[in-house]
Amino acid sequence: MQRFVWAVLFTLTFTSELSAQQPTPKKLTVACAADKAIFSPSDSVNLTVSLENRGSSDVYIYRTLEWVWAGVGYRLTNDRGDVLQPRERIVPLPPLPLYDKSDLVGLHPGYFFGTPLVFDLSHYKLSPGVYYVQVLFWSNYHKEDGFGLPIFTFDDGEFPSNKVRIEVHSGRE
Repeated sequence: MQRFVWAVLFTLTFTSELSAQQPTPKKLTVACAADKAIFSPSDSVNLTVSLENRGSSDVYIYRTLEWVWAGVGYRLTNDRGDVLQPRERIVPLPPLPLYDKSDLVGLHPGYFFGTPLVFDLSHYKLSPGVYYVQVLFWSNYHKEDGFGLPIFTFDDGEFPSNKVRIEVHSGRE
């Protein structure tokens, strides 16, 4: 009996140490909404984007949310789910280095951080129809860039938002 108790205690201690060593997975929800639903092919879509910490511990993200170099990208699909490419390839600027902790914003569990962003439809050759805009968030930084804070890193991958349905009309209406 005593061996059994020791075996159980050893197993509990060993598994609790293993689980303590495993990093808690970071959970982030990206939400997106447009200011209206009907556009012409030359319009811009005004989006409100928010990032919510759905994990159980604090995380930090780069304070500036901007297209590509600051961790935000867009995906435009048609009603069949085909991803559309812009007319010209746009080369983004490289990410800025983090200079100090003020470049980061902390998100407690359940808290969110948001910003308005503009998605320009004129970069695409669009016919009248239904399309979907999706925002993608990722981090361009590595763990060692975060001043010892639990930041989202490149290794955490990409976080897609919901798809926002838009209608494109000919522009003559």
